[in-house]
Amino acid sequence: MNDMKCYWFIFCKDDLLLQHNEYGYAVPCSDTPPVKLAEWHTLINLPIMDGCQCKAVRVDAPIINLDGFEMIGLRASFDVLPKEYYDMAGKAAELLYWDASSKFCGVCGGPMKFHTDISKRCTNCGKEVWPQLATAIIVRVERGD
Repeated sequence: MNDMKCYWFIFCKDDLLLQHNEYGYAVPCSDTPPVKLAEWHTLINLPIMDGCQCKAVRVDAPIINLDGFEMIGLRASFDVLPKEYYDMAGKAAELLYWDASSKFCGVCGGPMKFHTDISKRCTNCGKEVWPQLATAIIVRVERGD
């Protein structure tokens, strides 16, 4: 599937597949995914990290009984992953959610297909969509006496 090492952000619902190592846990990194993927699984390209390609995929069932691996909730992985990897896992989860919720065109109902790594185009009418941004700020207002 790949000819270079790749970080595999493999999710089932909100659980992320992590590999045990001498330091605790790590995102699996190998030439091929640590689990068999089917033709209907959509691989999403993520930004390169530490010189390695990153891919995200959502599988249909939790991965159990795979020696050296464990599925851990995304929030719980905050305590066991370095910040850079946790942040990438969060980006992966967001893009997987967007992919699952944008399968069909909101204009004509046609199937949406990836046009770039972060955009889709309707195969029927050509409408393009991107993940929505939801900006927010937290403000503290104090009275100056």
